[in-house]
Amino acid sequence: MNSRDFDRLLDSIRTEDPGPDVTAAAAARVRERLKSAPVIPAAGREPIVRHVIWAIAAVLIAAAGFTLRAPSGPRATVARVDGKLYRISRPMTELVPGSSIGENDEIRTAKDSRAVITLRDGSSIELAERTDLTLSEGWISKTVHLERGAVLVEAARQRRGRLEVSTHDCLVSVKGTIFGVSQGTKGSRVSVIEGEVKVDQDGASHLLHRGDQTATSATMKNTSVAEDISWSHNSAKYVALLGEFAAIQKRIEETPGPGLRYQSKLAGLLPENTMVFASIPNLGPPALAEANKLFEERVGQSAVLREWWNDQESRKLRLMVDRVRAISDYLGDEVMLAVPGVNGKLQDPMLLAEVRRPGLQELLARELGGRKSAAIHGNVVVLSSQPVKLSQGAFLATPFWARIARSYQSGAGWLFAANMEQIAPHNVQNLVIERRQNLGRTESLAALTFAGGRSGVASWLASPGPMGSLDFVSPEASFSASFVVKNPGVLLKEFPVTDFNDAAEALGGEITIAVDGPLLPTPSWKVAVEVDNPTRLQSSIERAAGKDASVQLTNQQVGGLTYYELTSSKTPLAVDYVFIDGYLLLAPNRALLTTAIRNRAAGITLPRSAAFRAQLPQDGHLNFSGLLYYHLGSAVGPIVDQLKATGLLTPEQQQSVSRLTANREPVLIYAYGEPDRIVAASRSGFFGFGLDTLVGLNAKGEGALRQLLPPVFDQKHATRN
Repeated sequence: MNSRDFDRLLDSIRTEDPGPDVTAAAAARVRERLKSAPVIPAAGREPIVRHVIWAIAAVLIAAAGFTLRAPSGPRATVARVDGKLYRISRPMTELVPGSSIGENDEIRTAKDSRAVITLRDGSSIELAERTDLTLSEGWISKTVHLERGAVLVEAARQRRGRLEVSTHDCLVSVKGTIFGVSQGTKGSRVSVIEGEVKVDQDGASHLLHRGDQTATSATMKNTSVAEDISWSHNSAKYVALLGEFAAIQKRIEETPGPGLRYQSKLAGLLPENTMVFASIPNLGPPALAEANKLFEERVGQSAVLREWWNDQESRKLRLMVDRVRAISDYLGDEVMLAVPGVNGKLQDPMLLAEVRRPGLQELLARELGGRKSAAIHGNVVVLSSQPVKLSQGAFLATPFWARIARSYQSGAGWLFAANMEQIAPHNVQNLVIERRQNLGRTESLAALTFAGGRSGVASWLASPGPMGSLDFVSPEASFSASFVVKNPGVLLKEFPVTDFNDAAEALGGEITIAVDGPLLPTPSWKVAVEVDNPTRLQSSIERAAGKDASVQLTNQQVGGLTYYELTSSKTPLAVDYVFIDGYLLLAPNRALLTTAIRNRAAGITLPRSAAFRAQLPQDGHLNFSGLLYYHLGSAVGPIVDQLKATGLLTPEQQQSVSRLTANREPVLIYAYGEPDRIVAASRSGFFGFGLDTLVGLNAKGEGALRQLLPPVFDQKHATRN
C-alpha cells in the first residue's frame, strides 16, 4: 500500500457512513466477544490491556483489509468497440462487446479506436484511442487507474464510497457526474461537463464545477472543455448541453435580483471572535420561480436538456430547490453565515436569518425529517451543530466589522469576508469578496488588504499605468494577461540569464502574455515586454546564448526590422523575436510576429475591440495594474465549427451547440495595486466562479463555503429556546 492509497483509506474511513444496520451488527459482534473474554485480575490488568489494545488494532487492520475488498466477479463489461480493444494481461486478448473485465485487468484501445465499458454500478467510461487503464474495486471506492490516454466518465450515483480516476499525478473523485480525464507525458488534465469533481494533487484538494478545467502542470495550457472532449462519440451531446446551460445562465443573470442591502440586522448578534463572514440575499420564491420557469421553457424546446432534466440527479436537484423556495418565503432579506475562531482555528459555523412569518419551525421539522432543526431567538432563526449564545453588539466594535461595514455602505449583494490576520501568515489583514447587481450589470470584486503596506510577491504589482504591450494582441485572442510591475528584474529570476543586472536594467515595467490564433499545429502564443534599452538587452541575450553550445541564434533583416530566431539541438521548439517601438515581441514563428505588428499598425487591437471595451468598469481609474482577458467563444468556436462540419449533428443539436459561443461573453478581470491592498474586479464574474470556489481557507484547499455549510445542517444539537 503506497502513501496515496493509505491517505485514501484514512479519508474514506473518516467520511464513510456505514449506516445504522452495519453499525448495530458490528456492535453486537463486539458484545458477544466481550462476554466470552476471560476476567483479568486488577493487579495484572494494565500491561495486559496494552497488549489487548494492540491486538484489537491488528485485528481491525486485518479485518479492514478483508472487508474493504469488493465482492468477486467482473468489474466491468465492454459495451461498444469502434476499432480494436485489447486485454494486455494474461495473455494479450482482443475484447468485443459483452466481454468481461476483471480486477486489475489492463486494457488498451488501439490507434484510431475507441471503446465504451460499463461498470457494475452502471457508470459508463468511454476510452479514446491508445488509452491504457486498469480497474479495481473495493468496499469504499471503485478506481479507474489511467496509465495514459483519455477517458470520459458518466458516473452513476454512488450508493457508498466514490468513483475515482487515478493518474500519475492526481486523483479525481466523484459521487455522480460527467467529466473527462487525460493523462499524457506532461501530466493530467481534468474537464467537468456536469456536476462537481474533487481533484487531489500534491497534498491539496480543490473542487471543479460544470465548465471548469484544471491541469497538473504549468506547462499545460488550459484549452476548453469542448476541445478536451471533442474526440468522444457523445461530444456533440455534451457540447450541446453546455450550450443550453450557457443560454439559461445568461437569461438568469439578466433577471433582476433582490435589491442591495445598506445595513444588516443580524451582524450585531455575531460573536466577537467571528473570523469568517458571509451574507447572501434571500432570493425568495419569485426569483427561484423565475429561474425554474426559464428551465422549463428550455426543457420544452431542447431534447438534450430534457434528457438531463428528467434524470434521477436532476430530480433531486429540483426537489432541493423546491425546499429552499418553501423555506425562503419565511425568511427576511438576508441570510448570514458566521464562523468563530479560537487561536486561528475555525470553529463550528452558524447560519442566521430573520423570521418574517410564523410556522418556520414546523416547516423545518417537516422538511428535515421531523426533528427539531433550529433555535429560535425572538425573531431570528439560528442553525448550528452546537448550542449558540448570541452576542449583543460585540462584533460591531471590531476592526473586522469596520471593513465589512464599508461594503454595506456601497450596497451589499453577495458578500464574503475573512479575517486573514488569524488565518494567513505575514501581514495580510482581510479578504473581502463581493458580487452585486448595479445598473443592470453584475459586478464582482475581491480586495486583499495588508497591514503596513504590501510586501513580498504582493509588492510586485505596480500602481495602475499604461499598457502599450496589449496593442500587440488582436481582438480574436482567446487569452491575454497584462501586468505593470515595480521591478522588472523579478521577471528574470526564473530564467537562466547570464547578465542578470544588464537584462533587468534594460526592461521597462510591463509585460503581456497572450494566446492569439490557432492552437494547432503550434500554439499561437506571444509575449510583449516593454524595453528601455534594446541594444543592452540584445547583448545580454547573445552572451547567454553563447554560453550554451546547443543554442543557435540567427537573425535576418526584413522591412527595416531585425528578426531573431533562437533554436536548440535539445528541443524542436524555436523562439522568434523582434524589437519594435520600445518593445520586445516574442512568438513561436515569424509569421505571428509580422501579423501582430501589422494589426497594431492598422489599429486592429484587443483594447479597441467592442467585446473588450464592453467589459471595462465604470470607475475613476484611467489605467490598470493588471488585466486578465479570456474569451471562451474564441477558444470553442473552431471546435463548434468542426462538429457542425461532420454532418452528424441534428438541426436541434446544431442550435444548442451554437448557443455555447453565442451566450459566452468575454471575461475581463482587472486589478489595481494600491499601497496597502490589491483590488481585483470584473463585470462578468471571475471565470464564472462562485464565492465558494474563489476562496480556500484551509490546507485541503477546498472552497470555504462548501466546507463550512454542511456542519450547519447537523441537527443533533438543535434546540428551541
